[in-house]
Amino acid sequence: MCKAMEIVIKALGKEKSQEIKQLTQEYLMRTRWQISIQEYELNKNLSENEQKLQEGKWLISNIPDNTFIYVLDEKGKQYTSHEFSSALVKNQSIYKNIYFLIGGAFGLSEEVKQKANTLIAFGKMTFPHKLVRLMLVEQLYRAYSIVNGHPYHK
Repeated sequence: MCKAMEIVIKALGKEKSQEIKQLTQEYLMRTRWQISIQEYELNKNLSENEQKLQEGKWLISNIPDNTFIYVLDEKGKQYTSHEFSSALVKNQSIYKNIYFLIGGAFGLSEEVKQKANTLIAFGKMTFPHKLVRLMLVEQLYRAYSIVNGHPYHK
């Protein structure tokens, strides 16, 4: 990739598992792309609907202009690793930033889904949010490997 791509993952909940944090950091260190993870812990004393709305406000807050937004949603498009890599390269050539938004246990508000340029899914199954975050970071590293002809993907 020609220019520096800034990738931000905004995710609900703080990761507490040291093992998952360690694996996530390992993939982040392997890629030369600038990737950051922002976490948000919401007050759990809200109703399901209030929590979803509050989480949605945080997810779509402070996203700069000229940003491509992927929202992880079970009804989203499913990519192969090569298709995902190609989409990142294409979007990187047009947009300054790429954001990935990962909702909470109650799903995403319509406002978040409408803000998305693309809804993506890792399959039809439901995964724990902490694993989705790790899977996303691994797929970003895999995309980086594909783009740079690194043997990791093989």
